[in-house]
Amino acid sequence: MAPRTFGDLIKTGLMGPVGKRLLRARASYAVARYLLNRASGFDMESAKLMTRFAIDESEKAYTGKRLGVWTTAFFPTELVYAAGLTPFSPEVSSAVAASLGAASKFLSAADAQWYSTDLCSFHRAAAGGLIEGFLPKPRAFLASHHLCDGGPFLFRNAANVVGAPLYVVDVPPTAGPSDSEAVIYVASQLKEALALLEHVSNKRVTPEDLKATVRLSNECRHFMVQVNELRRRRPSPLTGVHAFSYIYLTFCGPGSKGAVDVYKALVRDIEHRIAVPDGERYRLLWLHLRPYFPNTILHHLEKDLGAVVAFEELNEVYWEPLDEDRPLESLAAKMLSHPGYGPVERRIRAIIRMVERYHIDGVINFGNWGCRQSTGSAYMLKEALREEGIPYLVLDGDCINGDNFSEGQALTRIEGFLEMLSERAS
Repeated sequence: MAPRTFGDLIKTGLMGPVGKRLLRARASYAVARYLLNRASGFDMESAKLMTRFAIDESEKAYTGKRLGVWTTAFFPTELVYAAGLTPFSPEVSSAVAASLGAASKFLSAADAQWYSTDLCSFHRAAAGGLIEGFLPKPRAFLASHHLCDGGPFLFRNAANVVGAPLYVVDVPPTAGPSDSEAVIYVASQLKEALALLEHVSNKRVTPEDLKATVRLSNECRHFMVQVNELRRRRPSPLTGVHAFSYIYLTFCGPGSKGAVDVYKALVRDIEHRIAVPDGERYRLLWLHLRPYFPNTILHHLEKDLGAVVAFEELNEVYWEPLDEDRPLESLAAKMLSHPGYGPVERRIRAIIRMVERYHIDGVINFGNWGCRQSTGSAYMLKEALREEGIPYLVLDGDCINGDNFSEGQALTRIEGFLEMLSERAS
């Protein structure tokens, strides 16, 4: 049977024998945009706009239409856009590969090069994708130690393979945005990273360039805040099945007009969904990320069991608006503000605030294999939330490697957790 959806068509092309050549051919992206314009499977305008943004940014990174740099998940992409470059997230590429059924190939390639199976599967798959020639070779690598040590280590290896410069920003884990010395320390490193971007792009980044990207970042934040305010409604106007997709923009979007357009459209999409009956019984907060390989976890949770992922930890807007007149300092403060970095008490306080703000009945912590940042604090979170009377479930699994995840066992544990919530409610 011929592929019927936009995703099927993309998967058929990229995972075929000429997939690597298709990724680097500009004609492929013209075809992808044509198919996207004709696609009818999108139930939200914002989802279609986000797919268009991903196609456009991928074209720049793969074809050389605009020079690309790799960035770790929480590096400030505002600097990259100000330099006229394209940020590329290898973690996002791993999620895409998993959704297309290609992650096992990349993981095997990484295993063959002695990447330990104890490492985060996002980074192992990215390493394998680079080894197999499926990822674009960047002009530079930009990393930050927050929230993850695995990303900078991956980038060091990849920089040696590619022969491109690497800059790693050291973010003090025990400092915060009110620590002026820490802000100055991080901002000075961002200035050095910006100098590297200027060298790569052969372009001087002016104060006006930085102001423009900071302005776009603030505009995006404005609409993100509106989205999150709307998500406090009952029943939830946006399900986790949809909401997880937008986390991509928190990694690659800040500083771009495309991200602004997507979130502005998402506000409209959600407003149209308010007060639509959906049988919501349990409102859940999801910590960390979800499994990206084909599975039925979220669908079963939200369609069959009467629950909804009312909010996701990684969609929270935790930073203050950026200062256009002090862009590097305000970006440094944003990096120092992340509640998932540093003492676990920060994350605990943030989770409790989200539970209260989004009227949460229970918390699910998806423990991705190899992620020290998230799974390392799972027991401490359990004890802290138990003291607050907040139901909590640790769901051990893997975001990328489907062979390292028992879907049946996970569904059984989720059903048991929801039964416990039902007993509490009665």
